[in-house]
Amino acid sequence: MSISVLILALNEENILRSCLESVNWSDDIVVLDSGSTDRTVEIAKSYGARVLYRPFDNEREQRTFSIREIKFKYPWVYNPEGRIPAEDGIFDTVWSSEVIEHIFDVPRFLSEVNRVLKPGGLLVLTTPYHGKIKNILISMIKFDKHFNPEGEHIRFFDKTGLERCLKKAGFQPISWSGIGRVPGLYRTWFIVAQKSCKR
Repeated sequence: MSISVLILALNEENILRSCLESVNWSDDIVVLDSGSTDRTVEIAKSYGARVLYRPFDNEREQRTFSIREIKFKYPWVYNPEGRIPAEDGIFDTVWSSEVIEHIFDVPRFLSEVNRVLKPGGLLVLTTPYHGKIKNILISMIKFDKHFNPEGEHIRFFDKTGLERCLKKAGFQPISWSGIGRVPGLYRTWFIVAQKSCKR
């Protein structure tokens, strides 16, 4: 999957290199600078990032600008700060397909999805299926390959664990189904969860 990266910056020369190195897997990195007076812009350009300028008034306006004005190469935009670049309660539905298994901080990710959804909004989520029968077969046949510590998946969800994460983040799962293959060995979970209607 190809993903763009957005970094908001103001005088970040001390931490920008490590941030850029952590997202060097992307070929579309955008640094939205607010008028840095240190080497931030120089460092960003040396890593091949596109640097755009907008005077800082507040973080919300910076993020709104990034959504409305920046032409990203890809429809998915990752923000290393962990915030989805969108206003609170703006979306009716968020679609997250085959993403959550790549995320270190799942509670933070789900909290951000909750933040940008309207009350009663829906999270449509897919992630690789891990049920008991499939897990037993994987353990017996290809454990090393499937759970490779150098692989791209860092999270593996069964229904109980994923439901617990969703509920802690303020979602109520309303639909679970498996996609691909046969029951018990599905390829993917397909979940629809609803944000609480309380404001």
